[in-house]
Amino acid sequence: MTTLIADVEIDIPEVLEELGIVLTERARGDWVDTLCPFHPEHNPSFSVNLEHGGWIDRHSSETGGLLALVALILEIDGAAAVAWLREHRAVIHESTAALLARLYKITGGDDEYAESLVRWNEVYEALSLDTMEQYFFDRGFTPATMRQFEVRYDEEDDSLIFPVRDGQANIVGFVRRRIDRGLPLARKYLYPSGFRRTFFPLHLYRGVAPLLVEGPLDAMWLHQNGHANALAMLGADLVQEQRDWLRAHVKQIALCLDNDKAGRQSTKTLVGQLIRNYGVSLVSLPVDVKDIQEVAAERLSEVLATVRPILLPSDL
Repeated sequence: MTTLIADVEIDIPEVLEELGIVLTERARGDWVDTLCPFHPEHNPSFSVNLEHGGWIDRHSSETGGLLALVALILEIDGAAAVAWLREHRAVIHESTAALLARLYKITGGDDEYAESLVRWNEVYEALSLDTMEQYFFDRGFTPATMRQFEVRYDEEDDSLIFPVRDGQANIVGFVRRRIDRGLPLARKYLYPSGFRRTFFPLHLYRGVAPLLVEGPLDAMWLHQNGHANALAMLGADLVQEQRDWLRAHVKQIALCLDNDKAGRQSTKTLVGQLIRNYGVSLVSLPVDVKDIQEVAAERLSEVLATVRPILLPSDL
């Protein structure tokens, strides 16, 4: 059985075999039981879904998708798990027609949005993997981060462009970030027409309590410095799809929005909305920075240690 992960068809039973997971005959529909790869045992307590690759470890009650399983067993990060799947078990890359059909489906039948994504994908694929504007490195990012997040530089538009992926690492959108040359910009961030926000980078998220930030560069900076629980909202508020993901996956949330008037107002609004259903905490940024990406790497641990629980909206 195959499923689409990282924009390629993956043969799930073959992947499980490669990982050393032996399937038993105990099946319930698409779910099959097997011995847990993380705990010694004689009776199967680990279940995996052969349709989409989801799994349940009944020892720890931990669950996840195929990407997380690959990362855990091979002891690698999410980006390396994507690369491993593409290298070892890719059946066929999506054609443009197949990509359009899938995007049409995930956009709820919005063909204009789907076609817009395909056009962005064509522009993105035409850009060099080996060219990057110095601006990116001047802000402290490394070539490894450029590769991990698949950032490409569009010289014609003088902007960075990178894909937004779902939890299965399939492309669901793009972000274009114009480079600030000291001149006023009407908009720094551009998205395909009809773009539907999700968290970024959802396929690389690891943790039990996400640290929510506004922009993708904020999340990338935190991931580069070892904080894989960072997720960018790609804005200053939460949309329904993001709320649904939080409801299904977490009980604790930390906020670290921009250190400006708009960011402080958004923090106040989000605390009021989230505190009813989650444990909410807040990271205090130094007064001399606008956002977490402006915090030097050597100061990040100190800044993140300022996190404090918010019990009531009045605690702000």
